Parts: sequence; C-alpha cells; structure tokens
Amino acid sequence: MRTASSAAAVMCVCLLQLAVLPTVRAAAGEWTPELLPPQKGARGQADPILIGLPDLPVAVLERLTLELDNIDVTAFVTRDGPNAVFTPPQPLAFGAHQLRLVEYAADGSVIERAAWTIEIRKSTGFREAAMSANATLNASVRVAQSDLAENAPGKLQGNGAAQLQGAAADGNWRLRGNGDLLYNGQPALMPRQEGHFDIGRFLVTADSGPVTAAVGHQVVGPESLVMQGFNRRGVSVGLGRETDAATATAFSLSGQDVIGFQHGLAIADSANRVDGVSIVGWPIPGQRDALALSTTYVNGEGPTQTGAPGTGIGSNALTPVVAGSQPPPPVNTGAPLVTAGNAANLVADSQLIERRLRLRGEYALSRFDADGVDTGNDAQKDKAYSLLVSFAPWGAKTAGDPPLSVRIGLEYRSIGTFFQSPSSPAGSSDRKGTRGFVVFDWGGLNLSASLERLTDNVNDLASLPRTQWTQSGFGLTYRPAPVLAPAGDPAQPPALPWYGQPMFALAFSNFDQDVIKASTALNAGPFRTTRSLTGAASFTYPSWMWSLSHTVGEINDFTDATDDTRSNLTALYASLRFGEKLTIVPLFQVNRIEDRTNNAKDSKTLTGVISLNYAFSQRAGANLSLGASRQLVDDGSLDTRSIDTVGSVNWIVVPVGGAKPGLTLTLEGAHHNIDDKVNTANTRDSYELFIKAGISWLPRF
Repeated sequence: MRTASSAAAVMCVCLLQLAVLPTVRAAAGEWTPELLPPQKGARGQADPILIGLPDLPVAVLERLTLELDNIDVTAFVTRDGPNAVFTPPQPLAFGAHQLRLVEYAADGSVIERAAWTIEIRKSTGFREAAMSANATLNASVRVAQSDLAENAPGKLQGNGAAQLQGAAADGNWRLRGNGDLLYNGQPALMPRQEGHFDIGRFLVTADSGPVTAAVGHQVVGPESLVMQGFNRRGVSVGLGRETDAATATAFSLSGQDVIGFQHGLAIADSANRVDGVSIVGWPIPGQRDALALSTTYVNGEGPTQTGAPGTGIGSNALTPVVAGSQPPPPVNTGAPLVTAGNAANLVADSQLIERRLRLRGEYALSRFDADGVDTGNDAQKDKAYSLLVSFAPWGAKTAGDPPLSVRIGLEYRSIGTFFQSPSSPAGSSDRKGTRGFVVFDWGGLNLSASLERLTDNVNDLASLPRTQWTQSGFGLTYRPAPVLAPAGDPAQPPALPWYGQPMFALAFSNFDQDVIKASTALNAGPFRTTRSLTGAASFTYPSWMWSLSHTVGEINDFTDATDDTRSNLTALYASLRFGEKLTIVPLFQVNRIEDRTNNAKDSKTLTGVISLNYAFSQRAGANLSLGASRQLVDDGSLDTRSIDTVGSVNWIVVPVGGAKPGLTLTLEGAHHNIDDKVNTANTRDSYELFIKAGISWLPRF
C-alpha cells in the first residue's frame, strides 16, 4: 500500500488511466483482500476501517486505490502490519456506504479486487441515536435598591430554559423530537400563569416506510385560503413518500394555540378542535413541477377570534353590522363564544419552462357559524377563489458580469363576505381584487414593487357599505461594488475607498381607502389615506460603520374621527471597534409628529443611546449603556425627561464545554431617572444593584 505522501501523484496517474482505459477486468484470483469486522460490534462514524491484505510486493501496493462512495480516499490510508487502515477525515453519515478496492495493473487494466457494503451505526441496537440539550439556569439577588415601584419583583429571582432534541433510527423507521422546558420563579410569567415549571412548544415525529406520525405543535398541509399559518398542538398521520405520486395527511389539532402542561395534546375537547385531511398529488410521472394537485378539508369548533358577536360580517367593517335578513345576534354574556364550521378547497399549481412560469389556481368553499353554535344567525355558506400567474422572462441571463433576474406576476382573489375557515382564524375575508408585482435583481441592485386594488362587501349586501382601497409598495436597495485600491503591503487585502462599502435603500408604501357605496353609517367619498417614505444609507468599513435614515409618514382621516398627522423620524446609528477590546455603539433619534387638525398637539421625541463594550480578556468583560430621552407635546399635556443607565461586569468562571456545564457571574446595576413636569407623581429616581449567576450546559450524546 503506498504512503500518504505519494498518494497525490499516484491518484493523478490513476485518473489518466481511468480516462483512457475504461475496461475493468474481474479479479484474477491471485489474491483477495478481507474486510475486517468492527472492533466494537458496531462500526462508528469515525472508527478506522481495517482491510486485511496478503504479503504483496511494493509495486502492487503502489497500484492500489481505495474508494468510498465513488470518492478516492487513498490519501487517508496507512499501513499497520498486514492491514491497510482507512481513517475517515470526518465522521461518516449513518447508514450504508460502498467501499471498493481497485488495482491498476502494470498492463494498464483495472482490476476490482473487492467491493463491500459497510453500515455506519451508533450502536448495535440503533443505526442512529443522538440527544442534545441547550440549557440555561439564571439566578439573581438584588443587593441594593432605592425608590422602586411597589410591584417590583422580589429580591431573589430565578429563571431558566432548556431546548431538547433527540433522534433514533434503525431499519426503515426513524424517531425525532424537540421541545422546550421552562422555569421561572414568578408563576405569573409562565404560559399558564401558575407553577414554576412548564413546557413550551414540542414536536415528536415518527416514520416507518411511507407512514409518518407527528405529535405536538405542527403545521400540516400546504398554505391556502383554507389553511393559513395554522401552527397548533395536536396529532397527525401521513401516508406517502416524497417520491410517491400522492401523499395524504390526516390531522386533529387544537382550535387555539396552547402552550404549557394543560390540556395534554389539546384535542380531547371537541368544542376546541379542528379535524381534517390534506392530499397532494403529482399526476404527471417524472414531471412533478409540471402539475401538483392538492385538496384540504377541515371541520372544527373553537372560541371566536373575531371579537364580540355581530361585528364579524365583512372583515373590514367600519361599524358593527349584521345582515338584515338574519335574526339579531345574541346578547354577549362575557362567556367565550364557540364558533364552528368547515371548509374545503382544490388547488392546481404548475411550474413550467424550467420553473420560470408559475400558474396557480384555487377554489374553496366554507360553511361557518361566526356568532355562536346554536345561537344567533345560522351558519353562512360562501366561496373563495384565487388565480396567480408569475413569469421570469429569462433563465440564467447576465447583463455585463452580474446575473440578471426578473419576475413579474399578477394575482386575482375573490373571498366571499361570509367565507371563513376554522383553520385560518387570522385569514382575510370579504375581499375582491387584483395585485400585480415585479421583482428585479441585478448585481447589487434589488427592486420590488406591488400594486393592489381591493373592494369589500363581495356579496353586495344591501345593508352594508362598500369600500375600495388601493395599496402600493416600492422597495429599492443598491449595494455597489466598491473600487478597491491596492494595499501598500502585498500581504494585506485591497483597501476600501474613503466611503467604505455603501448601501442605499428606499421604501415607499401607500394606502388609499374610499367609500364607493354609502350606508346609514357612512357617506360616499374619501375615507382614509396613509403614506410612508423611508430613505436610508449605510457605509461599512473593516472596523466601523455608520448609517442614516429618515422616514416621512402621513395619515389623513376624511371622516374626522381622528386627527390628520404628518411625522418625521430621523435616526443616526454607528458601531465603532477600537482594537480587539473596545466597541462603542451610539444611536440618536428625533421623531416629530405634526397634528394638522390641531397644531397645539404637535409632539417631539428626542432619544439618544450610547453603548460601550470592553473585553478585558476572552472570559471577562464590561458593558455600559447610557440613554436619555425627552418627550414634549405643544399643548403642555406631556413633558418628560428620562435618563437610564445600565452597566455590568461579566466573568466566565467556567467556560461551557460539551458535557461540562459553564458558570458565569455578573455584577449588574441600573439607574432610572424620570422627571415628569405634568404628572409629578410619575417622577422617580431609582436604582438597583444585582449579583447574578448563570449556568449553561450543552451536552451532546
């Protein structure tokens, strides 16, 4: 077997031989290598792989090549007596790997001396098994104080959290899980607002062949009009692999987001549960992008997400309204209002011409009782549909050296006045309109723009007004490539120009709303406009950067329900590093709000913050933050000045390392001074001094 030092030259010769002599001759039988069994019963990820060889001439050894998964690894092979030893340069993935020993004979032929299939396993019982945690536990004691609020926390406080992850697999099954454990000395800050220990989000999944099961917080099914952002605790069972022609998932999830130990899996209560099934299919074999069909059906009940009864018809209703043909809503007794309904859809999604053309269509139906089960109005049936076309005119196109990318799109949506899905509590309803958008990317220039025109009262109910609004947005960023000046020292990288690495950004948004059909509560005409324009620039250097931004906003209310305002917000930010120890971060911000209805209510807020971070060593450092603000309203209703100072000294007593916990000690102080000229009861000058200890643990098994 050749040594590692000569491996590179031999590999080049071997590659040339493969190129001109592709014929492989079967092993001649003169000698046969032997793959030796693993020394620990299971072959680990980094365990050396031993191959027994007979007594061979040096000339034959120099002609041998070892391949792992068709990659030449001869450079990592050494000789140990009669054995060749391959030591993986990095841990191998769990599962099966192909190992092949090849001889390039003197006559130019290629002889495959042996081929083996090896399996990398965690142990004899599991192919894969791993568990990790990221745990922290913090304790603090207040050792000095002055003029604290009456509801200030106690002197001794503690909190902690642990993120757990684990996986196990063997054969054709796999089990994975993750979850959060929480601790807090103040029960009111826990998810259930009781007890000191609780759980956060968790998810455990298991799969065996085409069957998958999941327990915990999860998102199921593709995003659609029927199911939008529905991440809930519950259970699901899926059938089908990614390569199959179709997959199906059945699920039972909580109707409300649940965090904490309460309610178990949160699906035992049928009045707060959503059941459903989602099916996705690819009917054209070998062309999954050409057409994907999906359908989702959901049925469920749960506490309302829309507020008091009688206010949910027309999601942008400006006043509480109820369709005149329906009976009056029930009296709100303060008890949770249980809503119920079902919804189903059919979606066709196609990506053609090398994924540059996308066509998507969706049709959905719903039947939903929004004002209480067996009370008030009957359940309402409605429909919704959407059509989307987007196109990228060019594929891999360049303009000069930088690649050029453009995508334009057009979408139409019509969502009925009463359309609502139990698995889309925050989804919009009562909308009809068209949206167009364009995205442009060329080198350091990125542009996105959209324009949308919408109306409500889609069902044209006589008792409801109809409003129309236009939303537009524009975003532009430009990051030009700087012209680099040659450095005086050839060993140093080229120097940036005096202005550093710049980036410029511009963003604009506009919202115009008009009443186009009057009602008893609203007159036809302009209703509200909102506009915002932001410009920003930043300049980055090797050890510092600075940025400046300015935002102009305007709100006009033509109903005189609120005042018309114009705002100007200017912010200056910088980050400066001096050597390897000191970093200074200043921020200054001015916010002016002009009340154009009543000039006496013009307001101004000035804010300044400077933060300093100093590293005494890799294990000790100090932080200091000083902030000051002034808030003032011209009519004298507000006039406050505040100064906040926070400082700390941190010492890593024991660095965290694998299974060894780490310990950090901190001395922290805070001073808060507020001078309220209008309400002197708010004037306060307080401080606190804490000693804190934090334990961190990052075990990996």
